[in-house]
Amino acid sequence: MGAGDIEDALRMHPDVRDVAVVAGLDETVHAVVVAKRSLLLADLCAFLEQQGVPTSRWPDALSVVKALPLTPMGKINKQALTARILGRVREQVKEQP
Repeated sequence: MGAGDIEDALRMHPDVRDVAVVAGLDETVHAVVVAKRSLLLADLCAFLEQQGVPTSRWPDALSVVKALPLTPMGKINKQALTARILGRVREQVKEQP
């Protein structure tokens, strides 16, 4: 089961408008979601469990965004998402005492 399969399963969630799944540091899986209303990672994991998705494929982290970045061709720009996530992680590490 790859990222596309996880994205397809998450798109079936009634509160998900769009989603991209990208890798983070240490092979963590991040779900970046455009949501219709407030969502928690636990909500998505419970939904994936109902869909029969193995727990090893569930996202480790969730980011809710207003829109997903697109390439000039109109596809989701996963490189930009990955850079954004890694940038956030680096900033959090810098802020730790």
